[in-house]
Amino acid sequence: MIASDRPDPDSTPGNSVAGEDDQDSVTIPLQSVDLGLSKIARPNRANVGDEITYTITLTNNDANEATDVAVTEPLPPEVSFRSATASQGSYNRSSGIWSVGNLANGNEATLQITATGDIPGSVTNTAVISALDQDDPNPGNDRDSAEVFLAGEPNLLLVKRITQVNRDGQVIDGINFNTFVDDPTDPDDNAIGWSQLPGGGLLGVPMISPDRRLESGDTVEYTIYFLSNGGTVVNSVNVCDLIPQGTTFISDSFRQGSGIVLNQDGTPTPQSNASDQDSGTFFPPLNPVSTPCAEANNPNGAVVVELGDISSTAPNNVGLIRFQVEID
Repeated sequence: MIASDRPDPDSTPGNSVAGEDDQDSVTIPLQSVDLGLSKIARPNRANVGDEITYTITLTNNDANEATDVAVTEPLPPEVSFRSATASQGSYNRSSGIWSVGNLANGNEATLQITATGDIPGSVTNTAVISALDQDDPNPGNDRDSAEVFLAGEPNLLLVKRITQVNRDGQVIDGINFNTFVDDPTDPDDNAIGWSQLPGGGLLGVPMISPDRRLESGDTVEYTIYFLSNGGTVVNSVNVCDLIPQGTTFISDSFRQGSGIVLNQDGTPTPQSNASDQDSGTFFPPLNPVSTPCAEANNPNGAVVVELGDISSTAPNNVGLIRFQVEID
């Protein structure tokens, strides 16, 4: 009681002692709703450029209805939004808020977001229930995270050099084949990964100066260097090099029946010229060749080496192929 124009015989003015009949109170409990949130990403390992689907599931585990529910699901900067589909409500890509609305007891709602991976690395983001009219007695279930590992795109570099020229059994003078000579037209020869090669880098020259004309009978050694320096494995690699016009492939450069050498694991290994169990094959002139050879008719012969899957990490991400020809 606050005021009265008549006295209350069983009340003491200003007395707030519980039990007097001129005062009473009531407590209204806040309604609670037990919600749960789960999130998955598929695939959880992908390449840059691949699509990723995030699925967020909101579940009402309570006997009461949940009202005015919202979930915040901001996409990380490493991925780009493509589309969103909600079983109820709507998703705002700018704010990252999924406005779910009301969710009846025992029901669930889902949101699927499709995005494209942009930046290599481990990407984790979290969805959280950010609005709810009721109290949730288990707030630990109101958020969930998903991690995706994005591998960079595969990348394979090829650099070709002349690593030796012999005349009458001797290396021609005036050219240092045992040093790196930059080709200003080819940025690939400056990649950091070449330092893993035996000798610490690329060797040889990109061309012979026109004032050093080669002669009939001279032998020229070509070396094709390869480097996988992308974010993931390069699969099923085949290398084809057509024998230049005016030259003849030397079939026994490295041993009898072996005119090709492959170094893919730190050890130079001669490859037989025949199509057999090793990686190298020489296709004689006019023997048809297929991908990746540029000229299927193969007018002057072709060296083909099957490198298989090349990892982007050491030790087999870098290596070389070598063969020799004789000037006609």
